[in-house]
Formats: sequence, structure tokens, C-alpha cells
Amino acid sequence: MKGNFLVALNNADLLTDAELAETSAWVKETLQELSDGSVPAESVPVVPVSTRVGRKAQMLPSARESGADFMKLWNASGIQDVKSLIFERVAPQNRADTKAKMATVVLTQAVRRLQADQDASLALLSAVREHVQNVLIPGIAKTEERLHKQFETRDLGSVRVAFTSLTGSLRSYLAGVGFLKLVLRSDFLASELQSRMKTHSIGASEWQMAYTIGALNEGLYTLYERTLAELSALASPQHPLAAYVAGRRLQEDFRKVIEVLEKQRPPNGVEVDSSSLRKLVATFDQSAEAEHFQTSADWLVRLFLSSEFLIMLGGVFSVYFGVPWAISLPATAVAGTVGYFVATSRWTALQDRFITSISASHRLLEAKLLATYDKDFTRVVAAPMSATVGLLDKAIKRRAGAVMEGKKKAEDLIAEIKSA
Repeated sequence: MKGNFLVALNNADLLTDAELAETSAWVKETLQELSDGSVPAESVPVVPVSTRVGRKAQMLPSARESGADFMKLWNASGIQDVKSLIFERVAPQNRADTKAKMATVVLTQAVRRLQADQDASLALLSAVREHVQNVLIPGIAKTEERLHKQFETRDLGSVRVAFTSLTGSLRSYLAGVGFLKLVLRSDFLASELQSRMKTHSIGASEWQMAYTIGALNEGLYTLYERTLAELSALASPQHPLAAYVAGRRLQEDFRKVIEVLEKQRPPNGVEVDSSSLRKLVATFDQSAEAEHFQTSADWLVRLFLSSEFLIMLGGVFSVYFGVPWAISLPATAVAGTVGYFVATSRWTALQDRFITSISASHRLLEAKLLATYDKDFTRVVAAPMSATVGLLDKAIKRRAGAVMEGKKKAEDLIAEIKSA
């Protein structure tokens, strides 16, 4: 059995002479025990080596520039001693074959280490993608949803409150204006209604809209800060991605995305114009609705008075043509009463149409405010963040695909080595 064993004791440079001697003796005794005494301890050479020193020698510049330094470190590593002992134990006629087998073993080990690195980098890329999909993207979506919901519930809510207050005031006022009061004086409607519109104005909502855009820009800034912090952590040299080639390339992609976000984020990038919503509120005017209502009320009063005059005139002519007073007078009174109730019902319908028109204009303003907000929100928040998410997902898929391709090539190479 002599000559079949050779033990290379790594990191021997970190041991003292006494520790090295003790470790060597322990290795020989252990081999002898495991072989049931068939391997004599004195037949097993234990060679102290240091792969760390060997790598340090290989990382030196060319031999011409530092040949002496290289040889000093290489000899100190003990690797050459291992190689020499191996070839001493191989017959001269078998050395060429042994070298070829050793090269094959070394190549196979190198490819398997490459495979292991590829598997580890692929698992890490998968973990990063899960982090982006389960943490980063949902965080962006939640922030966008929160900002949008705040506008619909809080900011548009203030406009709705003002509208509800105005509508209630108009209904209360018109309920006290009977048709008879209208007939006695109909020229006061427009001024009274416009006065109530000013009292219950949505002017305060104009400043609410300014606050809304300020809150949106602040939320946008926070969203960019959080996204940049997440990407900066992934692109950091301390992140596990930096340990692999594919990971470092992915980090380069992340840094490019970070550069884009740095240019886009406020206050350097695009912000929502604070005047867009304020202008819609400031230019909202319903005085024309009051004027139109005044005109319709005047027309109704004139129509009523004209119809009542014709009814009375008809009663007089009926008496003139021989209809008794006992018949003409009640008939005229009934016709006049019917005309009054018809005019009153028209007045009620006219009031309802006015309130409906006011409510419709309110809903139209809300729709315009929401559409304008959605447009700015999409332009400044949703679209850029969606593009960022797309870039991240595309980069991760591309790097994972490259690792899978490299893994397939390594598997083919191992199969080719085995078949050779």
C-alpha cells in the first residue's frame, strides 16, 4: 500500500512548528487506524501547503518583473513540493497520461465550481426578483393608491361638502318662495340666489386644491426616496449580488435606473402644476344658472297673469253674450283657480329643474377635477413608476437568462469531458 497516499495540509503557514508536527502525527495515526494498520504511518507523507500564499504568488505581475518574488512565495506555498512528490510516485512512462488526467480533473472541478457559482447567482437573482415583486412594487402601488384615495375622499370631499351646503340652502330658500310671492315680486330671485351662492361658495376649496397638489408632490418625493433607497441597497457593493458576475452586471443595470430616477424626482424633475386644479375651482361660476332661473320665473309669471286675464275677459264676454252671472262667475273662478294650480305646479317643476341643473354642474366640476388629477397623477407618478418597474423586471430576466445559458454551456462541457 506504500505510495498510495499523500496528504496536503492546507493553511500550514498559520501553524507553529509544534502545532504542525502535532497535526501531521494526528493525520498519520488517523489514516493508520482507518486502514486497520494496512497503511504504515511512516509511508504517508504529510506536506504543509498554503493555497493562500500560492494565490498571492499567482496574482503577482509577470515573472520578468517579479520573478524572484514569485519563486519565493511559490516555494513557501508548498504546492510545488506536492507536485514533485506526485510525479516521483508515477512511473516515467505514465507521467504524460497522469498529467492529462490531472488536467481533466482540474478542468472538471473548475467547471463544477463555475456551475455552483451559477446556481448560487441564479438563486440570488430569483430572491432579488421576489424582493422587487413582493416588496418594492407593492410599496409603490400602495403609495400610489394612498395618494389617489386621499384626493377622492379628503379633497374632493371638501368640494362635495360645499356643494351639499349650497344645495340645501337653495332648497330651503325656494321652499319659502310660494308662487303667490313670486307673482307679487319676481325680480328678486337672481340677486337672492347669487347671494346664497356667494355665502356657500367653494372658494375655500380653491386653497384645498393647492394643498392637494402640495401633498401629491410631497408623496411623490417620498415615493422616489423610498424607491431610490431600495435600489441603492440592491446596487451596493456590500450586497450579496456583488459576489457574482451576473449579480454585478445586474447592479450596473440598477445604477442606470437610479440615474434615471435621480433626474425625474422632485424638485429636480417633474412636479404636478399646482394651478391646474385651482383654476377649475376659481373659474367655476353658477351665476348664469341663477339668471336663467330668473328669466324662466319671469316668463312663468307673465304667462300666468296673461292666462288669468284671458279667463276673466272670457267671463265678461260670456255675460255679454247672455250667459247668466250665476253660471259665468263660478266658471270663471274655477278656471282661474285651475290656472293658479297649474302655474304653481310649473313653479315647483321649475325649482326642481334649477336644483337639478345646479347639482349637474357640481358633478361636472367633480368629474373635471378628478380627470385633471388623474391625468397629472398618471403623467408624473404612475407612468414613470410603471416604466421603472418594467426596467427592473427586464434587467433581472435578462441577467437570469444569461446565467441559465452559461449553466447549460457548463453542463455541455462536463458531458464533453466525460466522453473524451
